[in-house]
Amino acid sequence: MSGQGVTYEWSFGDGTTGQGSVINHSYKFAGDYSVVVNGQFIDKQAVSRANVKVVLPNISLSRV
Repeated sequence: MSGQGVTYEWSFGDGTTGQGSVINHSYKFAGDYSVVVNGQFIDKQAVSRANVKVVLPNISLSRV
């Protein structure tokens, strides 16, 4: 919850949730996720959605 009385509830599309106006989240697996944030202030509500694509990193290790 921010200092202005607005509450934010997040759903990250992988079964986890969070609260707050600024939040960090890490995904464990590659895939497509739908992130939803709900904001509420007294009797007003708003919702926003975003699609997130998490890809596997392209890393190779070699012994020198």
